[in-house]
Amino acid sequence: MPPKRGVKRSQDDAALDSSVNPFTLAARKAKKTENGPNSSPASARAEAAALEDPVVVTPVDQPEEQQPTTSRTTRARTAAAVTSASTPKTTKETPASITKPKAKPKAKTPAPKAKNADKTYRDTLKTIDKAWNDLQKKYKPNPTVWSGVTADDFAKQMEAKFLPTVKALSDSGDTMLAFMLLHDIGEHSYGNLEFCFKASGWGDTDEPFKRMDACMVELIARLRDEMPNKEDPAESAKFIIEPSKDMGTEWDELYSEMDTKRPPNKQKRGWLAKARVDDLKVLFQRRRERRDTILEELGNGEAGDWAGSALNALVETRKRIDGYGIGEWFFAESIKALAAIKGVEAPGLR
Repeated sequence: MPPKRGVKRSQDDAALDSSVNPFTLAARKAKKTENGPNSSPASARAEAAALEDPVVVTPVDQPEEQQPTTSRTTRARTAAAVTSASTPKTTKETPASITKPKAKPKAKTPAPKAKNADKTYRDTLKTIDKAWNDLQKKYKPNPTVWSGVTADDFAKQMEAKFLPTVKALSDSGDTMLAFMLLHDIGEHSYGNLEFCFKASGWGDTDEPFKRMDACMVELIARLRDEMPNKEDPAESAKFIIEPSKDMGTEWDELYSEMDTKRPPNKQKRGWLAKARVDDLKVLFQRRRERRDTILEELGNGEAGDWAGSALNALVETRKRIDGYGIGEWFFAESIKALAAIKGVEAPGLR
């Protein structure tokens, strides 16, 4: 028995209703309501076929205001986009965007000033010895401007390397240590003048000697104002310049044993050069010990004769090296300033 008219269409509608999501059913019902109850079965079947096929076909002559039918995937993406847009975003600060407070630098605890100055003084004396010994190794029997060393090289290097340390000690208020250090530098600034006949150089000791002399004159002026006059005036009046005899005697003893009728050969010249170096080291050591004694006396509040001791040592050295033609500018003004402190006349070179 054939079904009644309209039964198949209702079954088809039911089947479509079960396979289409609620959003699609709502759109279809709205369209049916718009077209009215007199819509034809053919249009219903076309609509069902469109719902079963997810492909969207846009006719060429479709008006711009009519919206194309969207697929399930497109609708799902649209719903997700709407949901994400409606959800407020929360931003988290990354570790790089967080500004950390800067740590305050730790305050350095300065060491006692006197202890630092004394260590600088002692360490510099060792460095002076090393520099002097290194230059001694570069001597040649016949030096030139380009090869070997002379008194010019000793004066230039000692002044350039160590005069800044003297000025640093003076600027820090350790004037006496600066004075003693400069005196030691001056004793190392001419080398071994008896190594060879060119050991005195070519006259380039003048400028370094002048710069060291000017620095010492400034230190003497400051010491004269800083140091209290603890010396007995009667003892000061008795002061007589006596050039110190601190040089070793090994060279004299060796030379006296040689035959002086003929010049010494190469081997004997080497012996004499080594003996003179040893004699100079004895001189350096004796004068350092004397300066250390004066520093100790001053530290104990006693009247250390720093001016008289320096005056006798500088006068002796200046006369000795002037025999090789380089003594004219060796602390000439400093000797005058020290002589004025002791109340005596500064001796000349002749």
